Amino acid sequence: MRKIILGLGISLDGYIARPNGSVDFLFMPKDYSMGPFFETVDAAILGRKTYEDAVKMSGEKAFAGQKMNFYVCTRTLPPGARDSVVFTSETPGELTARIRKESGKNIWLMGGGELAREFLKADLVDELYLGIVPILIGEGRPLFPSGFPERKFDLLENKSYSKGMIGLKYARARKKSSGSKKAKRAARWSCPVPFLKFWRTRSAVYWAAPIMYVPLQVNFILPSEPPEVSLQVPDPLIAFILPVPPVI
Repeated sequence: MRKIILGLGISLDGYIARPNGSVDFLFMPKDYSMGPFFETVDAAILGRKTYEDAVKMSGEKAFAGQKMNFYVCTRTLPPGARDSVVFTSETPGELTARIRKESGKNIWLMGGGELAREFLKADLVDELYLGIVPILIGEGRPLFPSGFPERKFDLLENKSYSKGMIGLKYARARKKSSGSKKAKRAARWSCPVPFLKFWRTRSAVYWAAPIMYVPLQVNFILPSEPPEVSLQVPDPLIAFILPVPPVI
């Protein structure tokens, strides 16, 4: 699946731009390159303010000739494709689902902070790529404005560059599915003997071996010692006793 990667340069105090949108405090040292990152993405999503700041700095053709599809999320500009950009009023979830239907590389979430907040609220951010420069600007546009739930990430990479810049990469730490209740019940009745499984119905307990299904007479022993089950099976199988969990 195509990942959503939130990647930006930020100040030590977490700002991506000054109040007027200027990013004059950001820099790229000689030993750092965005080239490897750009090879992994072919689509970019940005907010209206970030788009207008880019146009202000580079002109109307700021996004022309790029080997990347640009999507601008906006509630004020009319939707449609123009000037090498697709303007859309879709929600983050709707836009992400539409882009992911097409084959391609990962998707770069360029910001700004308000758009990043909406993607974090929808839990759509898969990775963070942050370039932290050693300066405190005191005020500005934050990368992570308040208003989204707690999200945990695992550190993938931590690199230091010249002039005090630090590059950090994180991956979203999502909880793995624990399976259905039926699967949990089946796991509790699993036998440690290879190829032997138990399951219970209202009237009996059965065991399953390859090709054969045999009903068993089960005697539960419940004194102070750990409960055990006595399995009486027809010949030529051998009767044996196995420790099992308490009766449910």
